[in-house]
Amino acid sequence: MTLEERQKAVGMLHAGMSARAVARHFNRHESTISRLRNRLRETGRVNNRPRSGRPRKTTPREDRHITTLSQRNRFISSGKIARDLMNTTGTRVCLRTVRNRLRAARLKACRPYVGIPLTHRQERLQWVRGHRPWTRRHWNNVLFTDESQFNVSFADGRI
Repeated sequence: MTLEERQKAVGMLHAGMSARAVARHFNRHESTISRLRNRLRETGRVNNRPRSGRPRKTTPREDRHITTLSQRNRFISSGKIARDLMNTTGTRVCLRTVRNRLRAARLKACRPYVGIPLTHRQERLQWVRGHRPWTRRHWNNVLFTDESQFNVSFADGRI
């Protein structure tokens, strides 16, 4: 619950409403309101208690900025996203933080295709015409294979 909702709930409890009625009003479980009332009795406050662990480096707004950048350009690297975040908001984050935020948003890394675009007839024809003036010396530096790559001991991330 937000702080404002908690304060309203406390006011309703002080006005004589039952915990069940207050819970129904805020669409929360009754135990949530009961814990809120107990916290108010024990500490005199309804604020969150301090939590253990390291505080987050980025705000929710910065998290949205990271995900928006990635969605606009699916092939942008986490380093470029971190640099852009530093330039726009002044928040310095490491690459791991950027990757964690993208994973939390269920965004996966995309690797751009590097190769000859052989999907459409016009593109293939354009490629052939562009390489027509090549001599044997040029073609000696090119290796054409029909072999596939198989990694036995580890996955390289490619499908």
